[in-house]
Amino acid sequence: MDNVGIICDKDNDFLHDYSRRCIERLTGHSLLSVPFPFLSAYLEANIKKETDKDRLIIEHAAEALAAGKEPGDVNIDEIFEKTKVVDKAFVRGLLIPSFSIQVRYEDIADIRKKRISLISKSAGEVLRVWGDSGSFSEVVQRIYTKQQFRDILQNVLHLYNLETKKLNNSIKLFSPFNRAIGMFADNVFETMESVSVQMYNEYTEKVYRGECACTERT
Repeated sequence: MDNVGIICDKDNDFLHDYSRRCIERLTGHSLLSVPFPFLSAYLEANIKKETDKDRLIIEHAAEALAAGKEPGDVNIDEIFEKTKVVDKAFVRGLLIPSFSIQVRYEDIADIRKKRISLISKSAGEVLRVWGDSGSFSEVVQRIYTKQQFRDILQNVLHLYNLETKKLNNSIKLFSPFNRAIGMFADNVFETMESVSVQMYNEYTEKVYRGECACTERT
């Protein structure tokens, strides 16, 4: 089975569902009506960037495991530098009027490296015990208690939310929208944190009931 591909697919489905829920929550917040078209396009593009980076991390975790290393024993700094390439593609693809972004890595480096370490270690632990049979849910249940798995999801999302909040310092919108980003950044973060709670609780229950977030592929 393509276990690496299955994990990447599940990560992709999970994060896109998370992004959709965040945007729906923000749409219903009247205070966000002015800057929301910009934020919606930004969040949708940002989550695509995040799934691309996660795939990069998971693939590195698999390569390290194949080389006989322990889960999480990867070159964090090397992966961090490679994520910058994904960032550059993200910035080039942002076709939003009056919108520009220059990533300030000094603001996000520690947060991103923690997320790289957590995803790499977790993916490696799952891949180490996953053979040619069994579902993702079955493997996860053999490795982690329900609370342990919930904590992993919670920490992964929280680190993503923190990085997104920090990235707001890198966003520039031409007047009058620049002030709007500053005004609503905290509210966006609080919304993301609130949706995160719903996501990691629901997904944990789904995994421990043996349900799958996407089609298992071979």
